[in-house]
Amino acid sequence: MSIKINKKKKITFILPHLNGGGAERVCLNYLRKLKNNKFDISLIVFDKTTDLINLIPEDVELINLKTKRISKSLLQLIKVLRKNKTDYVFTTHYTVAFLLSIVKLFTPRFTHLARIPGSPKSEKKHNYYGIIKRYLFGIGLRSAQISIAQTSEMLEEATEVFKLKSKDCIVLSNPIDTLLIDECMREDFRLFNPEKYNIVASGRLHPVKGYDILIKAFSEFNKIQQNNHLYFLLYSFIIIMIYNIYKF
Repeated sequence: MSIKINKKKKITFILPHLNGGGAERVCLNYLRKLKNNKFDISLIVFDKTTDLINLIPEDVELINLKTKRISKSLLQLIKVLRKNKTDYVFTTHYTVAFLLSIVKLFTPRFTHLARIPGSPKSEKKHNYYGIIKRYLFGIGLRSAQISIAQTSEMLEEATEVFKLKSKDCIVLSNPIDTLLIDECMREDFRLFNPEKYNIVASGRLHPVKGYDILIKAFSEFNKIQQNNHLYFLLYSFIIIMIYNIYKF
């Protein structure tokens, strides 16, 4: 009598680096939530920087291409994906999604899940990238079997800006690593006033992030729920901008 053994599916995450950006953190949050008894997980990076390396579980295979630049990573990426014969590939950068659209021509078939990292409408409005890059990014996203938007509004924007088909897109909110948050809260360190209702925004200081909208919304929110402070955490530097309703 033969015993059937279910082979674990292979899933590969691809990041240009491990710097502390939002796209990188979201990618690692997805990675950390997967169960290793169901998936064989690997992470490919083009440059093994160290900002977020401590967040990679020990049982995840980390593959460093040592190419540093995306433009120099094509051949190495083809070589690695041909070798590990992965079932799924997850990307969270436009440029990596486009690179993968070329890689697919030379590797065994896999399912590409491409996360849309930002608001396509806002990126276009603020000229975050030019027409040529927008065209190439669209090729990368359309080549994916599944494109992942953070909200339904972002999905609609992506179908308009990148000409995606809505049937090939899904909405998945950014995962939150609650275990890491709980672990950090056990440390005897407090940055924020516990007597206040603290709201924190984190990321790059760039018009595409819409912090102006957040500030206006915070002003309206403060009319309903008072005793609030709004903080901005920008990369590894903490710039505290306390917006009190009485100062607006």
